[in-house]
Amino acid sequence: MVGVNFKQSLHFFTNQLGSKLFLLFLIQWMVPTGMLQAQDDSTLLDLLEEPMVTPGSEKVHSAFKTTKVINQQSLELVDAGVFDFKMSHRFGPLNAGVDKAFGLDIATIRIGGEFGISPNLMLGFGRSNVKQEKNVDLFLKYRLMQQTTDNHQPLSILFLVAIDRRNTQYNVFNPTLGKTELLQIPNSARTGWVAQAIIGKKVSEELSLQFVPGWVTQSTIQPQLASNALEGDLATRTLSHWYLGVGMRQKLTTRTTLNLDFIPILTNKGSTINSFSLGFDIETGGHVFQLQFTNSFGLNESLFIARTTDRWNQAGIRLGFNLSRVFTVINPEVYR
Repeated sequence: MVGVNFKQSLHFFTNQLGSKLFLLFLIQWMVPTGMLQAQDDSTLLDLLEEPMVTPGSEKVHSAFKTTKVINQQSLELVDAGVFDFKMSHRFGPLNAGVDKAFGLDIATIRIGGEFGISPNLMLGFGRSNVKQEKNVDLFLKYRLMQQTTDNHQPLSILFLVAIDRRNTQYNVFNPTLGKTELLQIPNSARTGWVAQAIIGKKVSEELSLQFVPGWVTQSTIQPQLASNALEGDLATRTLSHWYLGVGMRQKLTTRTTLNLDFIPILTNKGSTINSFSLGFDIETGGHVFQLQFTNSFGLNESLFIARTTDRWNQAGIRLGFNLSRVFTVINPEVYR
């Protein structure tokens, strides 16, 4: 009997997922542009994004206070037409020692933003200086399904695709020529990719949970391994990982929550340490302040998933914070 119920549930899920994806691709590639305009000036894509809910049911909002749990993306999206300015700051690890003020002398910063393109689609971007790397990142986050109060749609399901690139120039000494030359690093070794689903639920007004299965590929660049500029391949190593992230929000007060963020690597772990973070979201009027403790130095997906190297039990804990401030760029009435 359990097997039958599981097969029925799986069949329902795949039917829902498959039908929506099929409609989305049908609209994008097969329907002529002129046919996308309806009499009320709405597009078929808008119709696809309308909630599949029963009368009296409502969408569930505010599973998390912002679009991020701590490091991971959450179940939330920026509202359509709204720009969310993001600034993230991460100090060094406690085990950096007294001479570096237990990590306070070390600063990693990411400045970026997120914009709601439509009610179910968000664009994000940022620039960071992680370990002196000139890193830029870009991502798209799409909501396929949103939880409803009548449990007709019991879960929220989102997809995220992210890319980042390191623009840093690396110089190495060429013993043959007796001088320093620019190390030639291929673009593939400078680029990281992430693809993931975000599946979760606002269990109650106090508790929200999410699971984030995904795939990441990242390259490490070690210029000291190259003997000259022609041997850049010796200085890079690319690894791909499958992972399953877990995120949680527990409400403490009206304006404060306790958050947990854990990302265990499932395959090809190598020297990577699982990212684990604890933090607090504090809502202060127009913005949300996120205070956090984490063993990850990276501030975009591929870095904190694939390149975490510090351990909590060795005082590899970093203090950090995120600031979020939203601005309405386009009148919300445009999307109604």
